[in-house]
Amino acid sequence: MHHADPQLLKKLLPFLNILETGGYYLETGTDMNRFSARLMGRERHVYPGFRRVYEPENPGIYGAIFNHRDELACCMAWRCFETPDLIREIESFLPRYADHDDTMPRWTTDLAGLLQLSGTVGYRGGLNSMDQGNFISWFMTSIAMVWLDHAGVDFQAGEARDEMISNGRFRTMSGYGNANPLGTVFIRKHGHEEALNLVWSTAKQIKEQIDSRLSILADCYPQNFETAVATLQALK
Repeated sequence: MHHADPQLLKKLLPFLNILETGGYYLETGTDMNRFSARLMGRERHVYPGFRRVYEPENPGIYGAIFNHRDELACCMAWRCFETPDLIREIESFLPRYADHDDTMPRWTTDLAGLLQLSGTVGYRGGLNSMDQGNFISWFMTSIAMVWLDHAGVDFQAGEARDEMISNGRFRTMSGYGNANPLGTVFIRKHGHEEALNLVWSTAKQIKEQIDSRLSILADCYPQNFETAVATLQALK
């Protein structure tokens, strides 16, 4: 990992150690061009908000999980930023969104003027899993949540497809177990219009999610990847 903070590493170890028993390892970095190129090479969608062209001064951090053959299994990205009002920031951000054009719907929310989320935001997105069935995305979202929680953000936000927030079990698996609705943003993905739900969680809600995930791993016996996958499959 490019981040050498020993306290962060200590918090991540329960997830990293289990991944290692399955032959997986984590890579992190700030070279978002490299992050994007890997995904485009696999014809995978790249979340526009993490392309360097969008915000060159704060491109964020990518996390990538590889298997023992050094093949990309899962990845996502996140960044921290200060805002006096996240909803207003999204409204000004959308016209510059790389996969949005004027023929598409504007982003919609029922919360404008009713909710003001201000402070330090940990924003995550671009989750891509190439290793279906092994719950690698569960580990990836766990790592992102722990990383941003360690950074001391006031709340975490991101985008999710309908299936990630509509089903209780799937919500927990995908990292949106207690997410609050914010609105809907429209992007163009593979030539088709797609609606993404904007969601957010307080720092307290995220800590509860992290504790729940750590408890799942702690209850695994033996402490290895195979047992963890079987446990997650039973919980899904």
